[in-house]
Amino acid sequence: MKLNQATVESFRSLNGEVINALPLFEVDELDRAESIVNSLDGLPIDSARALLEKVSKALTQLTVVRS
Repeated sequence: MKLNQATVESFRSLNGEVINALPLFEVDELDRAESIVNSLDGLPIDSARALLEKVSKALTQLTVVRS
């Protein structure tokens, strides 16, 4: 999947034309998102999702210190 083609949501107009909504990722987020997806290479989808959910929970527990 090409992350630059991922959209928040797509719609179908009354005449059947597919209308893509806003991109899922901002331009400055794409490189990081692609890096994360590449690091999951080889994992089954359910394992990758489980790992990302754990990382998401861990992020809520971290204290960010900026220097």
